[in-house]
Amino acid sequence: MDCIEFMSRSGNRYVYDDNSGQIFNLQGRDAEEVLAEYREKMGSTEDGTVGMVSPDDVEDYCVGQGHGFRQLILNVTDECNFRCRYCCFSDHYHLTRGYSGHSMSKETAEKAVDLYFAYMARTRKSNPLLEPFVGFYGGEPLLNFDVIRHTVEYIKAKYGQYKIGYNITTNGYLLKGDIADYLVSNRFSILVSIDGDRETHDRNRVMIDGTGTFDVVYSNICDLVKKYPEYTSISASACFDYRTDFTEVERFFETSGISLIKYSMIEKSNSTYYDRFTQEDIELYQRRMQRLWEKILILASNGEFKGDRFLFRSFGVGFMEMAYHRMIGDFKNSLISCTGACVPGEKIMVSSDGTLNICERINCHFPIGDVDSGIDFSAISRYINQYNDAVGTHCK
Repeated sequence: MDCIEFMSRSGNRYVYDDNSGQIFNLQGRDAEEVLAEYREKMGSTEDGTVGMVSPDDVEDYCVGQGHGFRQLILNVTDECNFRCRYCCFSDHYHLTRGYSGHSMSKETAEKAVDLYFAYMARTRKSNPLLEPFVGFYGGEPLLNFDVIRHTVEYIKAKYGQYKIGYNITTNGYLLKGDIADYLVSNRFSILVSIDGDRETHDRNRVMIDGTGTFDVVYSNICDLVKKYPEYTSISASACFDYRTDFTEVERFFETSGISLIKYSMIEKSNSTYYDRFTQEDIELYQRRMQRLWEKILILASNGEFKGDRFLFRSFGVGFMEMAYHRMIGDFKNSLISCTGACVPGEKIMVSSDGTLNICERINCHFPIGDVDSGIDFSAISRYINQYNDAVGTHCK
């Protein structure tokens, strides 16, 4: 049995299950008994063994069992008006595409929408509670706002029987005037990238000519919030690195009133971004991070962690996802042997040229179809088998 039993500082006994990634409070019970009960409920085997996955297995999981097509993401443009120094499309990340002038056409967007809703109709037969969700991504998606608006109006006219959610991830530079009004009127969830105070933000998030962007982005957010004070579907995403002054960032988000929903360290893997930092930078970062963890432990021990908006949104949400992700209407899928990876097809990301991809977080070297021919379940099964062979062997 692949598990680890441990005791908390308070004297409570827990077990970590390596198969599901779940932590259980034993409450005086035997670990094997608790894990056997959980695995029986979830229909999982003890060792998580998965055989060869076929295209039919993938289609049955996504469509027949109703787990697929939870979101359509349209990468409406590869263009961007920023040149953020840590951008995943910069020269620092050699496995991702670079910047280009390609943008999605209205025709491609319509094909993507029709394809998505065709799969949705099939999937809802086994999962009638599934509601469509459409996101817009880039580049900077607002540079192709005409296609965003056209897509929304096309969906309204053709698929108005559904309750549809929309979201957009934007750098915020064009989030004003008629554009902001349209997004609010159509109840978009708006995620704006802003890294904190002016000095922190402008250190990395710059225009093509290198000038800072904080003043425009912050002004646009403030104007939108002032104009629509009851609108709660706008939040911020921020990044940090070895030179981030967490005290200043915390002060900014606490005083600005902007809701920080996602705080992430700039990605280290397959990147040269961190080559710029010195040993002194790293040691300062470690001291700053240590102070944060000490503060978190004090707040947690006093039952006050959730009351600290910055720290809880920055780190606490991640703890909750780790601890409860298998309990909130979720289960370990039967196609991937190890890790918490999603099955390609659970959501679909459409590139500007109409190629279907796994999601917005995965680079575009793993296509799974196109808007003309649909989902390639054979490609998905091939990726899963390669993944299980490469990652699963080492995980076990």
